[in-house]
Amino acid sequence: SGVYDGHNDVHFPLQSGGVSWPAMLSSLLRRGYDGAMTVEVRYRYARTLGDPWTVLAESLALLGSWIAAERSPADRLVSLPHAVRGDN
Repeated sequence: SGVYDGHNDVHFPLQSGGVSWPAMLSSLLRRGYDGAMTVEVRYRYARTLGDPWTVLAESLALLGSWIAAERSPADRLVSLPHAVRGDN
């Protein structure tokens, strides 16, 4: 979650800081963005919230839940892997 604060490109975990990530993601998805998203969390920032690997996993889970909340049930089904949908 790199954010330029005027001096540095910082990489805080998604669950910290003052950026409204759900609103930002909602805006991107409403405009049709369907490209890649990368979550970059610096170890030293993650460590302030606990185990860095757990903090990263929580950031990824938050991102996934925010994206899922923006999609319609039909869109969610289309994005599931083939094996889960049942088509081959």
